[in-house]
Amino acid sequence: MRCSYEDLLFIACLREAFEEFTTLWLDDFNQKSLPADSVQVVCALTTAGRYVPSQVPKQHLARKWKAKVVDILHQVERSKKSTIFGEEGLQASVWRFLPDDILDMTARLSKLRMDDALWLVTWFRHFGDEQVI
Repeated sequence: MRCSYEDLLFIACLREAFEEFTTLWLDDFNQKSLPADSVQVVCALTTAGRYVPSQVPKQHLARKWKAKVVDILHQVERSKKSTIFGEEGLQASVWRFLPDDILDMTARLSKLRMDDALWLVTWFRHFGDEQVI
């Protein structure tokens, strides 16, 4: 299978977006390694972040973000029991986003206090163990 120029450009943009998250996590937040489930963390935070208003004060952002992740995961779980979303279901369509969305999420995460950002990712990692993304 050969990749088109557009596919290669998309892959390069995706790599850049994940590199931004990696740099934030390892360098700015002084972590020794990435979370083992970093792709799931990035997917969940990117998806939920699109639904958290930009006007949320910084001191409340991590909790609002967490609440939206929980809300989306519960919606996905409920959709698995319903045929209203078709064969694919909400669980597949909700996780679609662009590399720019990951960059936006990373920029927003970087504005949190380090303790809040670490709390959010750590919480998700434990919560995500019980969920499937």
